[in-house]
Amino acid sequence: MKIEIDDDCGNAPKRRQIADLLIFLANGAHKEVLQFLTEDVVWELIGFGPSYGTDQLGVVLDRLSDPSATTFTVANVLSHGAGCAANGTIRRGDGTVMAFAHFFRFNGHGKNAKIRQVTSFMSHATVT
Repeated sequence: MKIEIDDDCGNAPKRRQIADLLIFLANGAHKEVLQFLTEDVVWELIGFGPSYGTDQLGVVLDRLSDPSATTFTVANVLSHGAGCAANGTIRRGDGTVMAFAHFFRFNGHGKNAKIRQVTSFMSHATVT
């Protein structure tokens, strides 16, 4: 899979964490994704409801990963305080494109803070 992401996270450790998490997620490396999350994380994929705790994330992570994907593009990773947001697209093997947006809330402001809440949106994208 081709991964397109701005690798310059500068002096923003949370942006680096989110970029790394998204790469693991795109590759279906769920175990690696878990290292960024608190044990009691709440991850809501809009349209499917929330999952509570890392032991319930399998279904959500499966829905957000796509082994047939050919290109994973992260357009933006923004951070401020204890919050981050990221958006981009996933081009599937059949040529369809899914757009995504994730909103992250960390459990603190420090560089070692973990993600305690995620809200994710996915939708078919129109390609021009």
